[in-house]
Amino acid sequence: MLRKVILTAIIALVAVGAVQASGGKELRISGPVVRASAHSLSVENLVGDAVLTCAVPAKLADRAAALELGDRIRMVCVRFRGRKALLVKIQRLGEKPARTRENEKKADDRKTDEKKADEKKADEKKADKQEAAGEVRLYGRIVELSRAAVTVQGEAGSLTCVPPAALLEKVAARFAVGDSVKMMCRGSELSYLEKV
Repeated sequence: MLRKVILTAIIALVAVGAVQASGGKELRISGPVVRASAHSLSVENLVGDAVLTCAVPAKLADRAAALELGDRIRMVCVRFRGRKALLVKIQRLGEKPARTRENEKKADDRKTDEKKADEKKADEKKADKQEAAGEVRLYGRIVELSRAAVTVQGEAGSLTCVPPAALLEKVAARFAVGDSVKMMCRGSELSYLEKV
């Protein structure tokens, strides 16, 4: 990108040097269009006391012809000794140069990428919480049992779960330390307990 900017600047300097070396004079004006065609473009300055008319080269003919009376533009022309002024550049007032639009698009793309990355991180955290709060199953023996918690020791390790109020009486009445069971917990809450 930097190379492109430097190259553009060098080309502009060479063009200005060539214009000056050949006796050309750069003319600039900003204001409303008073006449526009594919061959000629006239712009009145913002004060309204001067009009500049420039011949339109083929490469700018479509842009010049698309202008309407009253459109506010910035126009740059070059006048060589003994010739009519020749249009070099047209820019609508309030219109941002192409490089600025490209930079804004890149900034917007960067913001979109950052937003997507943030959303991905949030989704991963949510998935981790859901996995942590997901249902866990364990086969083994009850090693601790109270109204506050049930702990089962299995081959994969031990798991302690808290019985919900609805299961307290059932757990206390049907199970004892040493029973072989299948236990399922959702998060830290007991959701299923069965002898095997």
